[in-house]
Amino acid sequence: MRNIIIPCIALKPTGAHRPRWTGGLIIRFMIILSAPIASAHADTGHTTLPPPGAAGSTAYVLASRANLRAQAQASAPVLAQPVANTPVRLIANNGEWCEVEVLTNDAMPPGVTPTTSVTSAAHRGFIACNLLTAQMLTLAVVDAQFAKGKLNAKAALDWHSRAFWIAPSIARWMRVGIAMQDAYLDKETRAREIAETKPLRFKVVEFEAMKQRLAAGILVKPEATNVMPGLALEDPQLSYTHAQAAGKRITLPVIKPSLFKANETPVIISTEKYAQSGSARTIDLIDTLSAANGAPFRTVVTAPASYALNSDTQRLAGNAGWRFIRVSGAMDIIIGVWDVGGLHVTYSQDTVLHGVSVRGEPTAQNIKEIKLGVGDSSACSYSGTSVEMKSLPIAGYAPASSAMVSWAGKPMPGGTSARAQVKSRQIKGTGEYDLVVAHEIDLDRDGIADFLIWQGRYQPQVSAEGHWSGVFGNIGGQWRLLDYVEDADCT
Repeated sequence: MRNIIIPCIALKPTGAHRPRWTGGLIIRFMIILSAPIASAHADTGHTTLPPPGAAGSTAYVLASRANLRAQAQASAPVLAQPVANTPVRLIANNGEWCEVEVLTNDAMPPGVTPTTSVTSAAHRGFIACNLLTAQMLTLAVVDAQFAKGKLNAKAALDWHSRAFWIAPSIARWMRVGIAMQDAYLDKETRAREIAETKPLRFKVVEFEAMKQRLAAGILVKPEATNVMPGLALEDPQLSYTHAQAAGKRITLPVIKPSLFKANETPVIISTEKYAQSGSARTIDLIDTLSAANGAPFRTVVTAPASYALNSDTQRLAGNAGWRFIRVSGAMDIIIGVWDVGGLHVTYSQDTVLHGVSVRGEPTAQNIKEIKLGVGDSSACSYSGTSVEMKSLPIAGYAPASSAMVSWAGKPMPGGTSARAQVKSRQIKGTGEYDLVVAHEIDLDRDGIADFLIWQGRYQPQVSAEGHWSGVFGNIGGQWRLLDYVEDADCT
């Protein structure tokens, strides 16, 4: 059984939701009654954005989702719910309530419309002034709130929700789902989920609006992808991996900035089957394919969150020779991002997944659809992170099946006639390490390697044979581990 360890490239680390390396061969990606997200009350204590100005000026919604009311009172009917950064024209400002006119519906999620007919009058109403600001929100403002490290679970959820409306993406939506679990699921509820073998996830109004926004279609902007650059080879968090141990025996090539700049980290697709590449990597892939190709995409929820008993436990429980003792929580998992367990993504135009063969030939394929099971991956256990991709070959390029590494992002220069320089060598080992094959790949042929691929064997304690592989990228002149795959040492 394969276990794929993904370095910290799947989610941008923010506050309590920072993805991490575990201390063993398992990395988990916890993702993928009505209650509103904590959006109607802006966390103004954590921001220094200016308050709305005087009548006649333009202001912007500060809350992730504000209530536009018919009168200047909290009990008045809600006419609409504009989201973060929706511009409004101020008609009056008494310090507590601001009478406004919503200037555009572009930032409003599909399906979230006024309760009356859509007229200019319906888009005039009152919003609490503390939910407005004179300055548009940016992702930098959101990041600054998490950098302070003082947000509680509800406040973190609020800021993750704002980030989604500022720049919608699958990754930001997943962060909202994770934040909802932290904000809404206490220990007792999580224990009940396992005891009752079902997810106890209620419908959340704003999360439903986000689903509608994704289903209507979004385009991720290049500056809004925020893919993490991976961990450096010398990072102590990688001390348990075979890649770092092998690095002590392999002479690294000369490195300096080359093809991939510091802000151009490619999203690596494992050399293993896509079905084993995991949801965390694929989430970044979905966004990056959109950003790199200017391709809008639609996302439809195809499956709810669900309970699962991991596969090894199922096997033991069904074996008459075993006395099955259930350990609550250790063998049970809830698969999904809040209440979502499966996604179907379709692109409206060509999206290219690049690659390079062992002979240096460029490969390319046009990704049309991605079906993703969003779950919790771990070694020697159930994996709900299956990935199916529907792609088409691109004329003039080598077959995608011949790629030794594939990625989304900046292509190899030179098109179909280009040839990368590939240097391969074997490093023999003794004891724990039998052999390492090292490939150096220079995509732009400037004498500086852009990728390193290491493939090795190790002697497991349980399994018959162990294999591992790692892909390093030259990101702004530093080697970063972008992909690591290892055979799980399982019976």
